[in-house]
Amino acid sequence: MTRFLLVPIIEQDVVRVSHRDEVDDLVRIGKDLERVVLARAVRFYGRLFGVALTKSCIKPRLP
Repeated sequence: MTRFLLVPIIEQDVVRVSHRDEVDDLVRIGKDLERVVLARAVRFYGRLFGVALTKSCIKPRLP
């Protein structure tokens, strides 16, 4: 059975916005940014702990 070390995934980024952006634009920008940052954190986690990342799941890398 594979055990994963539970560590906080901390990744941050910023995006410039303008006072001209509408509320819908800000919501879309925020969702896009969250998606990108989470993907970056998961990739880092995979490299750090030696797991292979696929589109649907995380599998342990075989030696």
